[in-house]
Amino acid sequence: MKNKSLSKRFFRKARKIGIIANELTKVFPVKEDNLIIKFIKILACLETVERNISGLTKLSKREEFFQELEVQDKLNAHFVDIFFSTPLHELFKLEYVDISDYEIIIIASKPEIGILYFLESKTNTEQSTHFWFSPGFRFDLTLDLLWNIFNKRIHVNMIYDRCVWRLRTICSQLPTLKTNLVGKNEKIIKNLSIKHLQYSANNIARTYLFVGNPGVGKSIAALKFADFIGSKTLRIDASGLTILTINELDLLLSGMKPDIVIIDDVDKVKDLNSSLPNLLTMFQDMHRSYPEIVFILTAANISDFDSAMIRPERIDIIVKFEIPNDNDRKQMIEDFLKENNIFNQDIDILIKATEGLTAAYIKEACLRLKYDSQEEVLGYLKEMFDLFGEKNIKEKIEKEKAEEKDKKEKEKYNQDNPKLLDICRNEN
Repeated sequence: MKNKSLSKRFFRKARKIGIIANELTKVFPVKEDNLIIKFIKILACLETVERNISGLTKLSKREEFFQELEVQDKLNAHFVDIFFSTPLHELFKLEYVDISDYEIIIIASKPEIGILYFLESKTNTEQSTHFWFSPGFRFDLTLDLLWNIFNKRIHVNMIYDRCVWRLRTICSQLPTLKTNLVGKNEKIIKNLSIKHLQYSANNIARTYLFVGNPGVGKSIAALKFADFIGSKTLRIDASGLTILTINELDLLLSGMKPDIVIIDDVDKVKDLNSSLPNLLTMFQDMHRSYPEIVFILTAANISDFDSAMIRPERIDIIVKFEIPNDNDRKQMIEDFLKENNIFNQDIDILIKATEGLTAAYIKEACLRLKYDSQEEVLGYLKEMFDLFGEKNIKEKIEKEKAEEKDKKEKEKYNQDNPKLLDICRNEN
């Protein structure tokens, strides 16, 4: 498209020069035939040449429309979807130009920002993912307007639309969190926030990966972490991402310049082994240009991740979230019961019944107590434990055994090497 627009501009200029030269020849004296006049006569032929060449290839209605305009083009489905699916387009002056029986051109203009041109089909009123813009168009100011619409908290979701056979990008405002972190998770995020401020003070870019079973609270922890360390938060569901849509994210990220980018469920990226390296490489490139942007990824399972994916400079810090212990579950149950105005419940029984289950199941059980008897809720918790809790407990026990074994090996090593231990103590 760029080469075509360059050739069009060339012939357009040639024709203008030819027209001017042709007009000049009309006022020359008939007998004058010096070198300058000969050169101008040659230039006058350009108009005829341009007409003949243009006549060889018939321009489409769309090409005719853009022929006289100085525009650039871009292919980016994310931007087109966001522009028309949010109130963003309402902030622009919209004009509709009928160019054929099948297509309409939408001209969106705003002073101090520039002009956008979108192609819309008359059959299904669907905008093309290919659009045009005036030179110097301020994408940064356009996306600033988007931040203001959603109070600097934007959630981007990818939904497959079978009507157009492609992913559609949907924007909404991130809800304000009502649930607080408890126990270990709260401590993890507070400590991580303090460390991050130290990295930030030294302009060190960081990419975090929050890992844990579904429902342990890693997504809530990511949002809380974002609230602590930044202002503008962009959250993207990774389940709809592909290689193509990952590459197209560059315009949004470079234009929006968020403080925090949260990409949830990154282990659900389609074609993981080919798509995820593209995503992480894009993070590296973004860090070079915008080291202040913090990337937070969440994943339930990283066993399929290649070691090259989770090396430093791609993913710098991995934070693990585990199933809640007795104290954490007690605090969760008390908070959830209070939130739902439920009283006179045997909390000790609920603490025992929720062992091995994550925060999501505990929250659901507390909600059900408002409508079901405690016996029915305990039956629900037993079913969930049989499905998920027993496995979680086994994993926890195996981890604790491994930690205990490691601790004993260290103690034995220290006992076998007392002199080395004394040296280390003296140095400290």
